[in-house]
Amino acid sequence: MTNVRLAVNIALVPRPEYVQPFLEFNRALQIRGEEQIVLGAECCVPHLTIAMAVLTQGEREEVHAYLNTLNQNIEVTFNSLQIVQRAPDQLVHWMPEDAAHLTQLHGQVKSILPAEPHLANATHFSTPVNESTIQYVRKFSQGELPYVPHVTMGYGEWGMAPQFPHISTWRWGMFELGNHCTCRREIL
Repeated sequence: MTNVRLAVNIALVPRPEYVQPFLEFNRALQIRGEEQIVLGAECCVPHLTIAMAVLTQGEREEVHAYLNTLNQNIEVTFNSLQIVQRAPDQLVHWMPEDAAHLTQLHGQVKSILPAEPHLANATHFSTPVNESTIQYVRKFSQGELPYVPHVTMGYGEWGMAPQFPHISTWRWGMFELGNHCTCRREIL
C-alpha cells in the first residue's frame, strides 16, 4: 500500500571494506546499563545520517531516484571522537572532518523531502522504539535540531581508541529507522 508511512534514515554508509573497524570499535565499548547499540554489517549499520523523514512508498521511491543521481562514492575523513554524557552512560560518536560538505548534502536531500514533514509516531517504525527516539525524529525532521554529522558508535566507555582508516568511501542508502535513530534494514 503506497499510503503507509515509514520512518526512514537517509544516510551515507561505509563501503564493505570500511565497515569492520566500526564494528570492532562498537564491540570494544564497555557497555553498562540497558542502553546499547549493537552495530552490524546488514542491520544497525554504521552510518552518517543525512536526513530523517516519515515517507510514503511513493515518496521513498522519489527520494531513492534522486539519491541515484548523486555521487555514489563519497570520501569522508574522520579526525576525532566525541563523548555525549547521558546519565548514567556515555554516547560515543566519531566526528567527520569534512562537516561542511556533509551539511551541504543534508541541505540538498532536505530540499526534495515533503515541505510539510509528517510527524513521527510509534506506528511509523517497524521495530519498537522509545519515546525519546520518536521525539528526536520529529524535531530533526522539522528542522528544530541542528544538523551535526557523526557516526554513533554506541553507549559505553573504551580503553584505547581504535585505528580507523583516516579516509573512507561511503555510499547512499535508505533504511528503516530504529531505536536510537539507528539504520535497521536497507529499503529500496
